[in-house]
Amino acid sequence: TGAVYCLIALLGVACLAGISWFLAGMALKPTVEALRRQTEFIAAASHELRSPLTVIKASLSAARRADRTESESFLDTAQQEAGRMARLIDDLLTLAGSDAGAWHICRSDVELDTFCIDLYERFHTVCHEQGHVLTLELPDEPLPHLSLDRERLTQLFGILLSNACSYTPKGTPIEICARSEPHFVELSVIDHGPGISDPEKEAIFRRFYRGDASRTEKQHFGLGLSVAAELAALHAARLTVRDTPGGGASFVLRLSR
Repeated sequence: TGAVYCLIALLGVACLAGISWFLAGMALKPTVEALRRQTEFIAAASHELRSPLTVIKASLSAARRADRTESESFLDTAQQEAGRMARLIDDLLTLAGSDAGAWHICRSDVELDTFCIDLYERFHTVCHEQGHVLTLELPDEPLPHLSLDRERLTQLFGILLSNACSYTPKGTPIEICARSEPHFVELSVIDHGPGISDPEKEAIFRRFYRGDASRTEKQHFGLGLSVAAELAALHAARLTVRDTPGGGASFVLRLSR
């Protein structure tokens, strides 16, 4: 009888240990996942920073040995790479703030018609300088007022418009379009470039993702769209990409009314 009691007690301890181990594993799973993402993030960031740093060092070294005319060319290259690094660091800090839960938005009443017009006026010269005509299409009926963070929203569309300029052939138009439905509003940036394949449509919003060579340029790091997706999520909205009729990509932000 005593042996049976001991066996039952041992089985109870074993079950309790197994349950404790299972619960501990479940509790630690988010921490393990966070550490994994942090490690991957640091490794990818280090890799991306190495490229402009290498060019800056080489350019400065060459500038010291070159004559005045050649040295100015090397210094220009170093300055351009420093600008690339600054943009990369800004994006990294933005994403790090998101991971740490430090992001917040300052909502205010935003009149979407006015927002779209301001967006067009801010970026049409930039697009023109890069060989594109920017157009704005608004519905006949006024768009609603929504509670949004105007600056964050401008940042999001700045990313989309910058990508459209960079990834589409010069001479092709870029469009800002708005569409209003009873339960939501869609704001879109439409280009007429090479488009994005179906397998890539979700992947392009991942950090450091590099797609087809036709949509990859030296000044981009695969961070912009992930930042834009995070900014959309802050507004409880979703950023998606669709095919443009006739060819190209249409990035669509859907905002609940």
